[in-house]
Order: sequence, then C-alpha cells, then structure tokens
Amino acid sequence: MKPRKLAGGIALAVLALLSFVFDLEFESIGVKIAYTLAILLAMFATFYDKENYEELEVGFSPKRGAMYFLLGFFAFPVSLGVKAAFGADFSIQSAIIFTAFASVLIGAIGTFTDIPGI
Repeated sequence: MKPRKLAGGIALAVLALLSFVFDLEFESIGVKIAYTLAILLAMFATFYDKENYEELEVGFSPKRGAMYFLLGFFAFPVSLGVKAAFGADFSIQSAIIFTAFASVLIGAIGTFTDIPGI
C-alpha cells in the first residue's frame, strides 16, 4: 500500500471515529467546513489512484453545450415540480433563478466534457 493511501486511510478512520463514536457536535460553521474538508481530503488521499484512470479525451463543442443547456432548461423545472408535489416550498422567482443558473452551468460543463459520442 502506498504511504499516501495509508495516511489517508488512517486519517479517514480517525475522523470517522471522532464523528461517530464520540458524537461530536460542532457549533461554529467554520469548524463544520474545516471538518468536512478534512474528510474530503482524507477520502481523496485514500481512494484516488491516477494509474487506474485513463486520459480523458476533451473536446470543445458549443453544439453539445447548447444541447445540454436545453436539456437542463427542460429537466430542472420538472425536478422542481416533483419536489413541489412532495410538499417543498419555493417561489416562482427562486425556481426561475435556479433553472437559469443550473442550465447555464450544465451547458458550460457540456461544452468542455469528454466526447460522449454526441
């Protein structure tokens, strides 16, 4: 086992032990964020292995980005509708802002993702 993976595994075990066994409750938001980042870094150190991942093929395709934008523009209101059907409270303004922001984000990500054959 690589030393980085061993150190990450030990750190992850200690952080999980602190959280579950001693039932830690953090008061400050800064401490919560720091603890969450520590867990994420320990998980990254433990589980990431660059040798197992092949080189991704990245392609620039505005057409694919536009298609992802349109898919998001139609999919996100449907997901908000499902949440509303189960009793979630939100306003029309927040739904429009969420849909616009998420659609632009998914369109930008779709423009630069690996080539899925589209």
